[in-house]
Amino acid sequence: HVQRTPQPRASPCVSPESFRMRGVKRAADPAAEELLLAVRASDPLLAESAERGGGIIIEECNYEHDGHALRGFSFEEISPTARAVKPGILLLHTAVGVHDLFIQLMAERLASIGFKVLLADLYGKNEALKAWEDPAGLMQRNRKDRLFQAERTCAGLLALAQLKGVDRDRIGVLGYCYGGQCALDLVRRYGMGNELKCQVRGVVTMHGILDSCHMEKAYSAKLPSILCLHGANDPYISKESKKLFLEEMDRLGADLEFTSFSGACHAFTRWEKVPGDDKQAFHPRSAERSWSSMKSFFATELALSLSRNAQ
Repeated sequence: HVQRTPQPRASPCVSPESFRMRGVKRAADPAAEELLLAVRASDPLLAESAERGGGIIIEECNYEHDGHALRGFSFEEISPTARAVKPGILLLHTAVGVHDLFIQLMAERLASIGFKVLLADLYGKNEALKAWEDPAGLMQRNRKDRLFQAERTCAGLLALAQLKGVDRDRIGVLGYCYGGQCALDLVRRYGMGNELKCQVRGVVTMHGILDSCHMEKAYSAKLPSILCLHGANDPYISKESKKLFLEEMDRLGADLEFTSFSGACHAFTRWEKVPGDDKQAFHPRSAERSWSSMKSFFATELALSLSRNAQ
């Protein structure tokens, strides 16, 4: 069961540079890591954030679920013009866990346009380093019990809602790949979060795992608005799985927007994936459009006026 945790502990500021120096593998290979670091160094959103006078602060966030220690990371822009209280985004990682440099870059970008972000830990503090060696094993361990997976995700939601400076009535959830399934299981079980004393107002999946799921305590409340951004050629999502997912959402009366990007397969937003691969490949047009769609969706659902020059 999900337990309400004490106020998450925040470590002293962890700069992105020192974050990298922990000896943790950050991408599939050195070339991929260097490419992602180059993308980060030239990102206009992060450059504008730095120009506003503060940049992005990263802090550890320690919390618990089911007797296991979890370690997420919060991301927030600190500048003279930044809001004191911000809408929150619960960011859910891929199969490779919280140390994925791509996911960290997405967290920084979201923070730069006005959100306070918690990159949640779906595996456990002591499991994070194993994720690179056996991502499928850790993912499948959670997926065997979808109610457990929903509760593990909820632990991150509660930790986000307790962070200083988060407007707990304006929370969005964003999941990439495996994290997309976790985002959907979260709202299948908890709806908009009323029983948790916070409000999940919007959910976005990016090339997420889509299926139909029936869990013991599911469908307890109205679902928040959902945006699914999907690669039409994703080999990991069968036509039958997609059909069953859409039928489930229709049965639940979900406010669902489903966008399928032609020519895109799995992981189409990830710069380091080699274009042309028929399973996982970066697709520039779809990546740009999906970022814009996600940003507009959250701006509407969370009633947020985004940073003036946000791209």
